[in-house]
Amino acid sequence: MGSLEKLYQRILQTSQDGYLLVEPSGRVVDVNEAYLAMSGYSYEELLELSVRELDAVEQTADTRDHLKKIMDNKIDRFSTVHRRKDGSTFEVDVTVTVLEEENLMVSFVRDVSDIRKMETQYANLFSKMLDGFAVHEIICDDAGEPIDYRFIEVNPAFERLTGIIAEEVIGHTVLEVFPNTESYWIKTYGQVALTGAPITFRNYSADLDKHFEVTAYQPLHGYFACIFVDISQEIKDAKEKSQLQKRVQQAQKMEAIGTLSGGIAHDFNNILAAILGFTELARDELPSWSPAVHQLDEVIKAASRAKELVRQILTFSRQDDQKRMPINVFRVIKEASNFLRATIPTSVQINQNLQRDCGFIFGDATQIHQVLMNLCLNSAHAIGEGPGSIQIDLESVQINESVGSIPPGSYVRLSVRDTGKGIDPSIIERIFDPYFTTKELGRGTGMGLAVVHGIVKEHEGFLEVESEVGQGTVFRILLPIAQELSLIQDEEPEAMPRGQEHILLVDDEEALVRLAEKRLQTLGYQVTAARSSVDALEMVQKDPDRFDLILTDHTMPGLTGTQLAHCVEEINPDLPIILCTGFSGKLTEEDLKEAPIKSVLDKPYTRERLAEVIRTALDEGIQNSDNRFE
Repeated sequence: MGSLEKLYQRILQTSQDGYLLVEPSGRVVDVNEAYLAMSGYSYEELLELSVRELDAVEQTADTRDHLKKIMDNKIDRFSTVHRRKDGSTFEVDVTVTVLEEENLMVSFVRDVSDIRKMETQYANLFSKMLDGFAVHEIICDDAGEPIDYRFIEVNPAFERLTGIIAEEVIGHTVLEVFPNTESYWIKTYGQVALTGAPITFRNYSADLDKHFEVTAYQPLHGYFACIFVDISQEIKDAKEKSQLQKRVQQAQKMEAIGTLSGGIAHDFNNILAAILGFTELARDELPSWSPAVHQLDEVIKAASRAKELVRQILTFSRQDDQKRMPINVFRVIKEASNFLRATIPTSVQINQNLQRDCGFIFGDATQIHQVLMNLCLNSAHAIGEGPGSIQIDLESVQINESVGSIPPGSYVRLSVRDTGKGIDPSIIERIFDPYFTTKELGRGTGMGLAVVHGIVKEHEGFLEVESEVGQGTVFRILLPIAQELSLIQDEEPEAMPRGQEHILLVDDEEALVRLAEKRLQTLGYQVTAARSSVDALEMVQKDPDRFDLILTDHTMPGLTGTQLAHCVEEINPDLPIILCTGFSGKLTEEDLKEAPIKSVLDKPYTRERLAEVIRTALDEGIQNSDNRFE
């Protein structure tokens, strides 16, 4: 073999494209490493095959005809699908050249599966994007000045936003489609197509009677693409100055509420933590037959409701994360229904018909709680001072065929029916609008039903209302049942996990130190208390291996809990740290990611929750320690 021949052979064997040497009959006589990797066959196995067996698309007769055509034409390019040894397939582009002297065909095979997938993804993006998209070719006169442009491609959103179908514009110029187009816009788009400088602007289309926000850029020289969004409603809203002013004022009120709620949350939760914790301790020291046990249970329930109330305030003021998790809807509605009695006049009777096994949804329990509260408070206002009743129903329903915008599926249906004065048909379409209210000045913000509507939509649910003046109103909410959670069953509470490790407790609140110390001791742990983060740090510096875990408050003078965690990490990086906080609104996810924190406990927390979090942190620490020696 000559040096040039060796060079060709080396090029073929190191090529990224597959190489097949094929006889006119289709039998493979040589193959390179690239095609072996693509197909999964060994060299010897491929020499026993023909291209007819590799091709996953064409039938044998078609393949034979194709091979003959290639031999006649001497060269061919085509796309097809090849089959791997394991039976899977991959798309390829093939270039075939005939070596006449040897009476053989050389096939260069390129795996384009990833490219095809990418093309499909881009096509899906183009067809499914919500914003309008159009590609144009600029048309210039002999002097090179833009005088028109032609539509090359538009997406379905273009058709939806403009009401013009693609066939009516593709291949046509803008002056043919929109004769009133000003020359200014043609020149503006021409600058983009010819210079490559992108632009973003807002424009009113008289032909469509719509306002658009447009971004134009150059994909190729002489072409420009436009992405546009219909902002007609935004412009319309901006013109309604009086309504806009009301919204600004209301936003300022909400901001003030949010600032106030955030400011008091930490202190209020510390107070609740002491009430809840010491009540639990007092209950545990009483015999089970004591009448005081029941009374203390009611105190614990009240404190827990107060805790949830703080969460609702923080959520409403957007200072608390909305957590999505499996929800037993019956439990949430039952608890909220019981809570209603304290907020609705006694002249209004509350009736309940709640299906216990109605199912689970995936969402935020506090928001569902808020939905029922808002609906029932709205119903109570509709009833007024006279006697009346509110009926709360909860059940699972199966919808087999689409009903309006509601698709088939399994749902939890929550209904709230009242005997109030009803809703005037002329305003029923507006009751879910923000700031719309029929209440007298000072008695309503107009946010209640708007919040309900927003929460239901966030949970991918549906909201219906029926009302008759003088007869009352019924709101029905459908929330999709999480099928993957349908088998979840309430489990019996397990015994609280205990331990004997040494815990460093850090908190500047004297009452909370005594409470946590007592709780930890009853769980079997050794406890050393520090009433300042600086003192705690000195203890760790003096003896880094003395403690097995640190349980620290976050808001403290000197060093915050996260700052203490960073300092401790430098001394003993294996020491697990749990952070307690009465208000985590100022803690961002980045703060928690950067700090060596095992877990965050929101105050007030139960003894069961404390026991679970501590045991988990300790056990993970032991596992990690063991893994270092593997």
